[in-house]
Amino acid sequence: MMFCNRLEDYDRNAGFGQSTEVEKEYVMNLPSVLTYKDLNADSVVPKLTSSAVDSYLAVVDKNV
Repeated sequence: MMFCNRLEDYDRNAGFGQSTEVEKEYVMNLPSVLTYKDLNADSVVPKLTSSAVDSYLAVVDKNV
């Protein structure tokens, strides 16, 4: 009897170790990277001094 149970268990577990394909749950379709535009490409970065940074941070009691 015990031998028969082992054979039945073996039959139920015969699929272990085999790879199964898992479906993707979510697929995100993105447009081509070439369709994006850099909004800051033509902007000019203003000159920044350490005194300007210090005065800005002094308002919130912070320092560099």
